Amino acid sequence: MKDSPKMPKFKNSIKNFGKMLRYKRAHLSPGELAFITRYILPVEGIKSDSFGNYFISIAHPNGSPSTTAFCCHTDTVHFGGNGLYLRPLKGSNSDAIFQNIGFDLNKEVFFVNDPNSNCLGADDTAGIFIMLRMIREKIPGLYIFHRGEEKGGIGSSDIARNSREILDGIERVIAFDRMNDRSIITHQRGKRCCSVDFASALGDQLGHSWYPDDTGSFTDSANYMNFIPECTNLSVGYTNQHTPNEAQYMKPLLSLLESVQQVKWDELPTKRDPAPKKVFSLPPRQNQARIPLGGEITPEWISDNAELIRLWMEKAFDWTLIEEFFAELEDMEFSLEDPEEEHSYEVTYQH
Repeated sequence: MKDSPKMPKFKNSIKNFGKMLRYKRAHLSPGELAFITRYILPVEGIKSDSFGNYFISIAHPNGSPSTTAFCCHTDTVHFGGNGLYLRPLKGSNSDAIFQNIGFDLNKEVFFVNDPNSNCLGADDTAGIFIMLRMIREKIPGLYIFHRGEEKGGIGSSDIARNSREILDGIERVIAFDRMNDRSIITHQRGKRCCSVDFASALGDQLGHSWYPDDTGSFTDSANYMNFIPECTNLSVGYTNQHTPNEAQYMKPLLSLLESVQQVKWDELPTKRDPAPKKVFSLPPRQNQARIPLGGEITPEWISDNAELIRLWMEKAFDWTLIEEFFAELEDMEFSLEDPEEEHSYEVTYQH
């Protein structure tokens, strides 16, 4: 009689990650609270702010603070939340906290195996997993576990508005919350969030064909774009997020875990200017010609409005060369609000 085939031995990291995926963690749900109690609160030195974000700072061996922040988020898009239990009618309260998951041994991929669950929650269990391991290895940096990213980034937004001092001295924010693998996000909310120099240098250090990716949408690091020079989001290997078909591929996640320990984070270039773009205030409406917003500024428009442009250049910016106007034009946004005083020209800044 042949012996039964033995199950392959799981790596401890895969086992531990699988345990983390069991929790259903809608914002302010019992599952999120249980997860935080199990995995975040035991971190020695962890602190929290008034909103409930958790953070810890690890200095360099010589005691100097790091200029790099890493971030992830504790919530998922599981059903429920706001303190409510959501479970099958015949289930128990534990069904509101835990889900069943599956693992493909050949592909090394986790997936949902529970008819009562609407997603896997690898977004952003993967980011939490990476950061907890980095903390354990004492990699210098500020580590922020945000709350409510799936509710519109409300935790990071609160930091940006009310406790920005947490990020004093930080020059770059790296989120671990991007789908697929090898993407270094350079744009969020339709705007550049990190420089080409930064993304290229980071890609070189991560290796394995990491590349700058301008197709980002939003994660917590986007809320810091207006005052932190380099903000990005890195792929952590999940796919089909926010759906029952969500999956987590472990090979890219474990590869990233090895790579982040080799990166010289504080030596990465800092090039992007995070200051808000300048905004023009045009002359009074009775004298102004509207800038064709959303369209092309044509030679005909310039010719028709040459006097307006000349006054604009002289009064507002003391420019004397038309080339200087065009050099700034692409980086400017336009306000069609009337200035307070007639015939005045002013420069304001968008916040």
